[in-house]
Amino acid sequence: MPKQLNAEQLLEDIKELAVFNKSIADYPHTSPMSLDLGDDDNNLWEYEDKASFNLTGLLSFHVLNSVDDLKNDPIVQQHNSTPSDGVLSKPITFDANQPHCLYKFIAEGQAKGSSTYDKLGFNFDIAAGFSLGAYRSHPNDFTLLDAVKNDLGSFPVIFSFDDIKELTTGSALDLDVSGEFEVGAEFSWSDLLKDSLRVLSDIVDDDALNITVKAAASVGLSLKVAGGFKVVFAKPTEDNFYIGLKKGSAYTFGADVGLSVGAEFTDPSKVEQFLGEHLDQLFKLPSDAIATGDSVISQIEEELQTAVSYDQLPTRLQPSVDKLFDKLGLDTAEKELAELKERLAEVKSDLQKSIKEVATTKATAAFAYQYKRVKQHDALLEGKIPVASVNVLKQMHASAIKGKFKEVVELFVSNNDCELTAFFNQKVDTTNTSFGFTFTIGDITAFGKDFEEVEKKTTFNVNNHKMIAFDAKRGYKKLYGSRHSTYYFDFDADMTEFSPEHSPTADLFNIGFSTRLETSGDDFSPNKAIDLAHTWGIIDADKLPSALASLENAIAGAEDISCVSTCNVSHDYFEHVLSLLCDIDNEDLGYALGRALSYVDKPYRDNADLREEVFGGMFEHLLNKKKDYPWKISWEEAIEDLDKKLAKFEYHKHANRKQGTFLYTVYKHPKWRLRTKQFTDGLASLYNAITHKKGYEEIQKAYKGMKHLGGNLFYLRFVGALLAITKRSDRMAAQGITGSITISFKKDGVKMKHLIG
Repeated sequence: MPKQLNAEQLLEDIKELAVFNKSIADYPHTSPMSLDLGDDDNNLWEYEDKASFNLTGLLSFHVLNSVDDLKNDPIVQQHNSTPSDGVLSKPITFDANQPHCLYKFIAEGQAKGSSTYDKLGFNFDIAAGFSLGAYRSHPNDFTLLDAVKNDLGSFPVIFSFDDIKELTTGSALDLDVSGEFEVGAEFSWSDLLKDSLRVLSDIVDDDALNITVKAAASVGLSLKVAGGFKVVFAKPTEDNFYIGLKKGSAYTFGADVGLSVGAEFTDPSKVEQFLGEHLDQLFKLPSDAIATGDSVISQIEEELQTAVSYDQLPTRLQPSVDKLFDKLGLDTAEKELAELKERLAEVKSDLQKSIKEVATTKATAAFAYQYKRVKQHDALLEGKIPVASVNVLKQMHASAIKGKFKEVVELFVSNNDCELTAFFNQKVDTTNTSFGFTFTIGDITAFGKDFEEVEKKTTFNVNNHKMIAFDAKRGYKKLYGSRHSTYYFDFDADMTEFSPEHSPTADLFNIGFSTRLETSGDDFSPNKAIDLAHTWGIIDADKLPSALASLENAIAGAEDISCVSTCNVSHDYFEHVLSLLCDIDNEDLGYALGRALSYVDKPYRDNADLREEVFGGMFEHLLNKKKDYPWKISWEEAIEDLDKKLAKFEYHKHANRKQGTFLYTVYKHPKWRLRTKQFTDGLASLYNAITHKKGYEEIQKAYKGMKHLGGNLFYLRFVGALLAITKRSDRMAAQGITGSITISFKKDGVKMKHLIG
């Protein structure tokens, strides 16, 4: 490879540009620049005397001198972020005193003589083109011209092991390419054949398909994935090298080609073994194969090797042989053993073929589905190699640059000094439930759907340690003519490290939840949007008039207006906020319920602070007295301690069924007290699970109590109102509880947004 690139003309050209005569720290651009190195055969280098690679003149250049540059970068992370065990997805740490220059060369390859790249052992399609990248850091007072001159004068490439070995701390090399990589995985037989046995053979009756498969029974398959990939070598610390395989970005060569996955058994004899253990069940024979590994059919096959006539078979096997003659369509009178032996072999061969086909198809589909869920740049494989393990690093390098990552995994497993921190192996359990209605009245279509979406994703590393992510939504969608809205309660709990425990404890999870309301068409109202922002503590009461005026001015003459309102408890502050929520009493709950009421009626409903003050005590009264609902008993008994003037006003409104009044609300939501208790009990259960380090299943149980609030907009308003009250007197809670109202619209065909909060 060339240590000296022919970049003289490029350097002459760029030194005239003012930006290249400033320091690296002052580089202003937020996106890469395109430079032209020029075509030159001297930028060509050899690989093992069997192939050559050439850097074309196309060069992308960027400087990472701000944390704003790191959002979409797959290699460099923010200085204050801590890589979690098993997810070291960005190996290099940003240092403002040592900014990185990032280079990307487009390259081409050509095999020599009659060789081809696949004969050289490459799983990557090198001949189709690829890109080579280098991250090189410099002191921030370096001029950009000096940095570029230094870097292009001795440009390293990932194909050279010498360049890998000589990486300085904080530097990295990468390769973007399309191709194929291979991994091994264990699959459960019960998962692979679930609901699929009826396609195995026409001779097996449907009622015989309910066979018992041991839950622990598994089989190894080799999976090959073709697509776009990024290979990375880096030196994050003085003590370790880093190797990573990542799913390709949108800019990766071949990332837009169709993903393909293939599977094959690592040990084909496992299929025969499985069939031997379960064939008795398929034919409804008395089977003890699972317990003893010695099936009736295997005993019959052994006897058929020597027996010439039916009479020579052991008496205990003859009833089963009779059944086989019948099931296989053979002459039950003649009972020719040679025919039975031949036909049984044919059936077993057909069944083995079908099992292989069903199993590999299911494994392929499952792996492809999970693979597509991996985000761009998320690690498929990552590990750390001590600097002292140079020979191992060299072996891994030789395999990795050819796309042979199965060999890389094997090297990690066989070398105790090396640590395989991440390896793609995920299981996702998803449950989606919904019920609702749809009907049409004239030109108006009405639609309503109560829904819940629950996903539990378990990722395993090479040591079979697990990392769990739990995400759940419970909400409601409705459409009536031009009125459209969706609202839901969103709860998530994610582990940040792998755990060896079968049931990881709740304290290992980052937890958060949020409320969300989406409105469009006639369901959107500027007054409602501003009121909700006040209810959820996004804006203060004194800002209401100006916020409303600003919104109305922004959307004047606009079309396609939609609004998204959110209130969140962030992961970083969740435990602190949770402890505060667990200390709430009926007074706080009453205030939150009052604050959550509709703003419809004046003078009592025109701002959330007033609603809280006026109606909070009424809700608290009902919570404390634990009496029946006011419309079922005498009014005087229900409000004996309340303001009589307000009580008469409310009673009058209720008598006339006016929407939005206090009594109308509790009448419309008869389970409000139960839902409030379920929410607070869920919070207490969650706090108890975290504090006492109980199993993560307690998190799911807590969600089941809290989720009911997502099915009704009043309850969602209540959650946001309770959070608004909680953060008033606690600075840390105010940092952890956030919210925003985003209104999207079009003016003159241009998409625009207006943000509140």
